[in-house]
Amino acid sequence: MALFFFFMLTFSIGFIFGARMRSVSFDNQDWMLFKWCNGSLGYRPIQIGTLLYPNDKLVMGLHMDTGGFPPEGTKYEKDA
Repeated sequence: MALFFFFMLTFSIGFIFGARMRSVSFDNQDWMLFKWCNGSLGYRPIQIGTLLYPNDKLVMGLHMDTGGFPPEGTKYEKDA
């Protein structure tokens, strides 16, 4: 019985730690929300407080630092 409680305690601590690490790593990213703009035929960053409607075209993006790319460029390929 003590072994069962030990495993339950270990599982609970691991689950809580993993959930916390996931939320911290997600929240610390430079996420931006883009909305389709018919005037420019492209996605534009939206400001906080903008009204969003059910049929809006939205894209969530993550800023990437491209300073580490080689000078000749990097080919984007779909992962299998």
